[in-house]
Amino acid sequence: MGKEEYFKVTFNHTGPSKKAIITNQALEKNKDNCYYEVEILEIDPGVTIAIGLSHKDTFDKSLFPGETNNSVGFTSDQGAVLLNGKQLYTNDINAGFGDTIGFAFENICD
Repeated sequence: MGKEEYFKVTFNHTGPSKKAIITNQALEKNKDNCYYEVEILEIDPGVTIAIGLSHKDTFDKSLFPGETNNSVGFTSDQGAVLLNGKQLYTNDINAGFGDTIGFAFENICD
């Protein structure tokens, strides 16, 4: 089994606009799946967090993952899962302070 790698990102955001954290942690080309977690250590009331995956060449930094083509995401305010600009479903589970959001991705493309 391969070595697991961890890295921590601290993000401080003020203001009403959407902001993105972009990592250089690319998915391995021939890997069948991946998993990562985001722990919410602090969040102001009314702030929405979205986590997901996107292609680096097509991601619009002014939008959430899942709101653009070639991306998938989850929003903390409605529990919405978005894919390529369309809402797949909403489960009405809000994520907030102290929660950990797990994100799993299975590659089903050839």
